Formats: sequence, C-alpha cells, structure tokens
Amino acid sequence: MPVESKDELLSLLPEINEVADDPIREGVIDCFILAFNEGGFSATDIDKLPFTLAIDNCPVSLLEHVRGVTITSLSITKTLEDIYGPRIVIDKDILTAGALLHDVGKLVEYATEDNDIVVSDIGRALRHPTIGAQLANEAGLPPEVIHIIAYHSWEGERIKRTIEAYIVYIADLVNNEPFRIIE
Repeated sequence: MPVESKDELLSLLPEINEVADDPIREGVIDCFILAFNEGGFSATDIDKLPFTLAIDNCPVSLLEHVRGVTITSLSITKTLEDIYGPRIVIDKDILTAGALLHDVGKLVEYATEDNDIVVSDIGRALRHPTIGAQLANEAGLPPEVIHIIAYHSWEGERIKRTIEAYIVYIADLVNNEPFRIIE
C-alpha cells in the first residue's frame, strides 16, 4: 500500500484517530497495510468488498461493517461506563483497535477471481480471525488486541474473553445478524 494511502485509510476509517495511544494507533495502521499488501487489495477496496461471503449479494461493505462494529463497541462502552462508573474498567484504546481490526483478516481470506470476490487459498485453510491475529502480531500490536481479533467470532466460545473482546463480539453480532435475518 503506497504511503499516500495511509491518509486515504484514515479518511475511510476516521475512528482510527479515536485510539489515543500512538504505538497502538500506528499498529492498527500497519496491520491494515500488511493486510492490504498480503491480500492484494487497496484501501479503497474495503468499501467495495462485502463484509461476508455467506450472504448472497451482501448489501453491506466491509468498510461499513467495520465502522458499525467500532461505533457500536464505543457506544456500548459509554453506556456501561455511564451506568456502572468505576465498577467496570474498559481499555478504550484496546477496544477500539480490536473493533477496527476484528475483520482485517478478510483482506487476506478473500481474493478476486474473474471480477468476483471468492475465498482465497489461505482462506480455505484459515478463517479470518486467525489470519487477522497473525497480522496484528506481525504489526506489533499488544496481546489484548490480538485476543479480540482471534476471539470475536465463534472461535471464542470456548475461552474466557476479556471485557473488550466480549463487547466487540456483541457489537459484531448486532452488525451482522440483522442482514442474515432479512436475507
């Protein structure tokens, strides 16, 4: 991904700027760059890719879904903090980074074939949570962010999720299931 695409990525995903911690914010950007390069997509492709291949003619782009999950995660966090105050502790930088990157592995799980989006060779071997966790580790992100990415889907049903991972999991369901119901 060319350097000038970093600005394009920030304009597409302004929520990246919600991450106050500089190394984590830069890690989020680096992780997207790794995914774009490995998957062969550009920053603008994120608004053209479907958020899932499990829904025929999916009406929601990966960009819309990522933003929806991130904004929903932040809204849940605000509500919990407003109601429960200091009795609940949520790391907003970790949460935001994990929400932004929860589906980053799809940029490698997907491929273009005859102008169609299909599951890539690596996508047939590994699902996007595993691919995304690998990319986040390579980008130098903290284990807490990697945990969110790895366990935001059904892969996390047999482990104890952190509060941040659980919030992203619920936000992902809220931004996913309605489109399966109306299919």
